[in-house]
Amino acid sequence: MWRGSLTITFGDLRFRAARVAVAVLAAAVVFALAVLLSGLSSTFDREIATTVADAGADAWVVAAGSPGPLIVIQQAAVPATGPART
Repeated sequence: MWRGSLTITFGDLRFRAARVAVAVLAAAVVFALAVLLSGLSSTFDREIATTVADAGADAWVVAAGSPGPLIVIQQAAVPATGPART
């Protein structure tokens, strides 16, 4: 029973070889992107621990509502109304 099904399946794969190749390539690209994004995400978490350890500290203390210890937000030098026109 299975032998007939496998014969039909592999025959169909041979007949549509280009479509199968494109589908396998697309699946490989999606898998590679998933692995890449997973590694990028874990790098962000590891970077925090490395930064604190490199500073020789056990923890980082910041004020509530602060965007972070290493982020400096500068006020715009241009007023909200924009530069004067001449």
